[in-house]
Amino acid sequence: MKVYYRGSLDLIERERLMSKRAFVSGLPTAIPYDVVRVGDKYGVVYEMLDAKTAAQLITEEPSRLEEYVGTTARGLKQFNAVELDDKLFPDKKKLFHETIDIAAPYLSTEEEGLLRGYIDGIPDKKTFLHGDYNFKNVMIKNGELMLIDIGDAAVGHPVFDLAGVLGIHLFAKNPTRPRDMVMHLLGFDPELSGKVWETFCSAYFGTGSPAETEHYTQMR
Repeated sequence: MKVYYRGSLDLIERERLMSKRAFVSGLPTAIPYDVVRVGDKYGVVYEMLDAKTAAQLITEEPSRLEEYVGTTARGLKQFNAVELDDKLFPDKKKLFHETIDIAAPYLSTEEEGLLRGYIDGIPDKKTFLHGDYNFKNVMIKNGELMLIDIGDAAVGHPVFDLAGVLGIHLFAKNPTRPRDMVMHLLGFDPELSGKVWETFCSAYFGTGSPAETEHYTQMR
């Protein structure tokens, strides 16, 4: 059961429906059942998953890091190839423009234009985006992946999901971040972050050299 710290019933029901429709579309998501009340909160009942998150597995078996990270990266590439024609899943570019609308009072005209230009320059696509793809939102059992927490799912260019994975790495790389905060975000030892991103990038793009990995990293 996933219990929500906060959130309206409409939003919770929307996530339940997104999980269901993603599953029907062939994506490996946990099967959702009912929305239930838990004390003064609400939650969604899912099928029981006899699996562990990628973050847990990396922590428990760091010697198999490349295996678990590679599986996670190749899985994302596969998921990002699934096209969805379902209005329940919003367009990611539209969501980013709405975020810029909120931030606009704090931006200069030049800054706002630069941000919107970046977003508009990304090709339009209708491929599935998890929206919060990280090693705590992917479960693995016997080499098979299962997606959880897809409340931020959308459609758009795969670069949005990739940017999210890289963003977490860059956050962890910043030495001013409190270790406990970084550990909570990653789900594993922050010292492994660099190796995780290098392995992820290599597996996703099929690269084999540090120079190529650095090239994709600098394209952020």
